[in-house]
Amino acid sequence: MERREMTVLSGEKKKVVLSAVSEFRRLLQTSGETLKEACQLYTNIVTEIPEARALFAEAFPRLDKPVWDRFEQVGRGLLHHELLIGNTEKIYLLKNLPIHEQDEALHKGVKVIASDGTHLKLTVDKMTYDQKEVVFAKDHIRSLPEQKAYVETKAMKMQIESRRRREQESQDDYHIVRNNGRRMVEFLKPRSYTASELLAILTEMQK
Repeated sequence: MERREMTVLSGEKKKVVLSAVSEFRRLLQTSGETLKEACQLYTNIVTEIPEARALFAEAFPRLDKPVWDRFEQVGRGLLHHELLIGNTEKIYLLKNLPIHEQDEALHKGVKVIASDGTHLKLTVDKMTYDQKEVVFAKDHIRSLPEQKAYVETKAMKMQIESRRRREQESQDDYHIVRNNGRRMVEFLKPRSYTASELLAILTEMQK
């Protein structure tokens, strides 16, 4: 378990921090906007009194550093407060987006290109896995032209891979070719042949 050192504050600063810890605890017990208020309270205090981080950690020993970092991101307007309690996939998709795009994805809905070229407006919870892949880039929501280009590029890559796989699977072991009027066999893959297989090849050459 991570060892936390005790932080000593005296006078008015200690009173301010302890009061903030108490209010933070109260706000944390609810949800919604009060959760956002809790994050703003924490961020304001640690900005003014950096030593307060350790006192908050001591008061809430079950919360590790990544959680406190997310609290601070919410308090600084970088992360939507609902992502504090969202599922892992949702956090991964939205955490690097601008805050207004996080809100659109969670509540207002974003434009999602449809197979017929039109578009839908969906929140992240209503999207399929494939739609999420198309809509969300690492750090922004793709525009409809970007989504169209993404879909077309992915389809092209899949076609190329499918064609390559089919060619590989269906490629003959040999070809019979003509060279100056003579039939010749060109072996394409290194392999062993039985006598009957060689006879079949010779028979085919004579057709």
